[in-house]
Amino acid sequence: MKKPIYALLLLSALLFVTCTHERSLPSGFDSLHRDSTGEIQVAYAPLIQMAQYRAPVSTGLASTLLLGQHNGVSSRIAIRFKTLTGIDTASVYSATLNFNQSAKWGIASEFSATVHRINTDWAEKSVTWDSLKNAYEPATAAAPFNVQPLDSTTLRLQVPAEWVNEWIEGGANYGILLDFAQASFMAQFISVDVTTSWPTLDLGFTTKSGVLDTVTIPPTQDVSLLSYENYNPEYTLEPVTGRAWIDNAAGYRTLLRFDFSAIPRHATIHQALFSLDSDQSSTFTSADGMEVNVHSIVSDSAWQNLKEMKLDDTYIRPTGTITQGAERMTISTTPQITYMTAAVQRITVGNAPDYGFVVQSTQYGRDMSTVSLYAEAQEGGKKPGLKIIYALPASPRF
Repeated sequence: MKKPIYALLLLSALLFVTCTHERSLPSGFDSLHRDSTGEIQVAYAPLIQMAQYRAPVSTGLASTLLLGQHNGVSSRIAIRFKTLTGIDTASVYSATLNFNQSAKWGIASEFSATVHRINTDWAEKSVTWDSLKNAYEPATAAAPFNVQPLDSTTLRLQVPAEWVNEWIEGGANYGILLDFAQASFMAQFISVDVTTSWPTLDLGFTTKSGVLDTVTIPPTQDVSLLSYENYNPEYTLEPVTGRAWIDNAAGYRTLLRFDFSAIPRHATIHQALFSLDSDQSSTFTSADGMEVNVHSIVSDSAWQNLKEMKLDDTYIRPTGTITQGAERMTISTTPQITYMTAAVQRITVGNAPDYGFVVQSTQYGRDMSTVSLYAEAQEGGKKPGLKIIYALPASPRF
């Protein structure tokens, strides 16, 4: 009985050894090599075009107010106080306007400024210096005041009490303008569009019963009024070869176009790492840096009609922060890298046009931050970069 059992075991062993070794198919297809086994690949999309342009800067809802001159930009302040119903008398005897100064831009000495009544209505979200520069009373200025080149102080200036009395009595209240003849730096103040430390108007008055009282009133509206010297008109395409600018006060944006032709259409992009190198010798930002967004362009492939150019507003735009002291900014954190990767993937598979990107600040009108971007490979490879990590699907074996 043992011999049949031994024979059965020997047959099982032979079958096991035979089945665990690959054998070529008779057709010979198995000898063909695969084109791809699905490995990860890395490519750098070449930068093929770079330009810049300016767009209007809206300051109506900015968290700051700017007064003075710096880097070819001038700014006045318009402010209005309309919540005067709590005062039951026109007998205001003092009016003090207070601003909390939070920064200065430029190194210079103090400058003198003046306060004027505005004589036309204006809207905070749309008013500009051009619409108010001939709409105030230059000859009826209050006493001048000095603006100090400090990063932190309180500016106090006197407003004629008779102006406030006229407003209480129902006269036209279009607010006041802070103006200057010359300034050698830009002072930055906190706006009413924040939660604390906004401007105030401190009033001393006499009630109808003859009692002395005081009240502090917040502004209803405040806005910086920007003007420019020696800048190209807005929406003018400016080709870039050496440096490009992103500028919070001047309104500069940077246009970029990369070549994705080396990325196969069926590639799965795992990461798209976008980077910008800044020239630190001419880059100046606030302590928290300049936050920028990368917008995909969905119309105007030739960048010729910048005023009508449309940016993709369907998807979340990747965001990064350029800081003074850090030469390279890379969008490589979660979830921002995911947003950048998705934007590139939409282009490579043909779901979005390859019209390039606009890199712009999220803080226009807030301060005088300006970033100088390298634009040429001659600068030691310092130029906008886009590193793409992708994989191809594995080819069938036969």
